[in-house]
Amino acid sequence: MRRFILAGLSLALTVSMAGSLPGSAVAAGQPDDPTATAALATAQEVFTPLGANARGTGGTSAAQRSREATLALADLVKVMDRLSPAQRKQAEQLLARPDGTNGIAADPVVWNTSQTGFACATHVCIHYVQPGVNSHAPADTGWAETTTLNEMEAVYDFETGLGYRAPATDGTAGGDSRFDVYLADLGPLGLYGYCAPEKRVSGQVYRYTAYCVLDNDFVGFPLDPTASMQVTAAHEFFHAIQFNYDTFEDHWIMEATATWMEERYADGINDNRQYIRYGQTHKPKVPLDKFGGFTHYGNWTFFEKLSQDYGVSSVLALWNRMDATKGARDQYSLQSVKGYLESKGTTLPKFYGRFAAGNLDPAYSYSEGSVYPAAPLEGSSRFTKSRRKISFSTKLNHLTSKSYQLRSKVAGRHKVLININGPAKSAGPAVVVSVYTATGSIVRKVVKLNGQGDGHVRVALNKPGTKRVVITLANASARYQCWQRAAFSCQGKPRDNGSVFSVTAQLK
Repeated sequence: MRRFILAGLSLALTVSMAGSLPGSAVAAGQPDDPTATAALATAQEVFTPLGANARGTGGTSAAQRSREATLALADLVKVMDRLSPAQRKQAEQLLARPDGTNGIAADPVVWNTSQTGFACATHVCIHYVQPGVNSHAPADTGWAETTTLNEMEAVYDFETGLGYRAPATDGTAGGDSRFDVYLADLGPLGLYGYCAPEKRVSGQVYRYTAYCVLDNDFVGFPLDPTASMQVTAAHEFFHAIQFNYDTFEDHWIMEATATWMEERYADGINDNRQYIRYGQTHKPKVPLDKFGGFTHYGNWTFFEKLSQDYGVSSVLALWNRMDATKGARDQYSLQSVKGYLESKGTTLPKFYGRFAAGNLDPAYSYSEGSVYPAAPLEGSSRFTKSRRKISFSTKLNHLTSKSYQLRSKVAGRHKVLININGPAKSAGPAVVVSVYTATGSIVRKVVKLNGQGDGHVRVALNKPGTKRVVITLANASARYQCWQRAAFSCQGKPRDNGSVFSVTAQLK
């Protein structure tokens, strides 16, 4: 789900990670199951109007609540069989198509043929309320039948044209088997749009059909209405595609890759840049796979880096690895990333270390990085005549990094011997040394670490043309105690948080 950032507000995600062990969605549960109840409460909260300032810049205390619809509904579907009969009825109404009898578009005015319209193209149908009937109606039929329909059809062709499996057919729901998109007034909810998983694909456990809902006019959002609709369509439709791979995949990668897809389809709009400051390109000490706040949106740059290095098809390769079709790999998010990188002859620590070091200089690392916020240095030290040895230690949680700068006031040509003592190789340590020259070039070296996490490298400092050296320490651990309902990969608790790195740098 895409949502807009209210000016001056930093929203804290309140969505409950309502999942449980794989397969629990189809296992009989007890009434009033606490986790299932929490999932229902979260979905209900998401669809509670924010108030008069929902689209404004001032905001209210209510407007500060986080809004997650698509994945909140996915969490709700996952626990349906663990809800009491009364709770299930409430959940079914939230999950229902907004046809006027259920769902968020329900209205005292009866939804019937004379008050609604629809228009279809080859793959997509748009459903809307006739102008003037109620608040869910678009300003004119052209917005629904031409602008939105053409855009959704183009998104369908583009994303499936990249090789992704189309959303699962819904039979005759909505009239026929074409993909259904409903227009409704979502502004009071603080939402651009959302998609809902609907019915389990026959013979599958984790794959679902879906429909989407988009705002009826996108008036009052920060961008031009057409631009807002374009990026929302690209983002939300990719969620519908994801539901036909694995509806219950790790949330961070679902949102990060959907935000990455915006860049593929609508590169010139750049709405996703607003989230970068919340991800690792700017906040390297927040775990890459954290689902919360705007972190998961901001980390679309990880997949931007992956696709720059290995091609746009690299993200498709990840989803093929995460495919939960019976008999497929069904890997979880980070497992798929790790396996894909190994198939390319590298490792997660090497790639992640370079990604982390590259975020210090986005203009040098990304094709559009000149406008990205950079990752900050953790510290900076300077060699002097009386201080020719610099030592420090730090701790890193999983999938985070810290960078330290070395400079010198000592005249002449020198080498710096950098010794690293990190955690064991099994814990995924990575160290990258970046040498910055006076001409603006950057030379990066991945330090080879032995099984105990120890390694060393020599680099020039104060040699003509060398300005500074930066050491990036990264914890690229991919080890978890899985299925613990945590907000990370495989809903797991990381096994290698607090890993210690010690560094000694000697001016020679």
